[in-house]
Amino acid sequence: MINFEERALDELKALAADTAAAGGPATEPPPAPATSRRGRRALYGLAASAVLASGIGLGAPLFSGSSAEAQPFEVVKRPDGGILFKVDEFRNPKGLEQRLRDLGLPAVVDYVPYGRKCAPGRFAPHAIADDDLNAIYHWLPEPTDRRMTDKELEFYSQLWTEVRPELMPANTTLVITVTMTQTLAKDVPDPGYRDGHRAYASDSTGSTSTYRLADGPVAACTLIDDPTARGPATDNGPTVPPLTPASTTPARPAPMR
Repeated sequence: MINFEERALDELKALAADTAAAGGPATEPPPAPATSRRGRRALYGLAASAVLASGIGLGAPLFSGSSAEAQPFEVVKRPDGGILFKVDEFRNPKGLEQRLRDLGLPAVVDYVPYGRKCAPGRFAPHAIADDDLNAIYHWLPEPTDRRMTDKELEFYSQLWTEVRPELMPANTTLVITVTMTQTLAKDVPDPGYRDGHRAYASDSTGSTSTYRLADGPVAACTLIDDPTARGPATDNGPTVPPLTPASTTPARPAPMR
């Protein structure tokens, strides 16, 4: 039986084969200037999580609600050593964490309910420039040097994150924390009329994600109340800005300091 990760790896191989058959390079093109990804993502001026917009309300994967047999995430290791992953449902963070570790990526993954946060001081932050951290952890950029095939459009629309373990300093751990957010309709500005029809705001959920490198051990996330919890701001980012000859790294919003 072919599992989700084998299927995703087969998709990557098929994309490379299709590109080669069309006269393009047999391997995936290097990151290039790209426009913002489809949909919107929650953004606080730190790492953005995949939050799709639908109408006025924000849609996002939930903690539960689907079949227990459903795969909440997919992880694929590429031939060049990069690791791709995407989250379809925010449950089983330690399963995702273990899968990443099995593929050689030292990581700690936590999902935090709305109105809560991890107690501070659980790890010693590793000092690293934002650009270097973004080189390790970023949205998988779409090819822009040619028109994408239907298979490519389908693949890239799945909002994959790419991690480059080989760029991580020795004895560091990638700490990924996803926090659920909530926006109430009463807190959203009246949308008024759109295309001649009355529009109404609705309650919505979303998420924000922070990513940092830790030196040494990372303690378990001890949940405490977060009085600053609020709904996500929406933005069309992150984007991949124009690259200089010396830069070939896709960009992400700056991590929280």
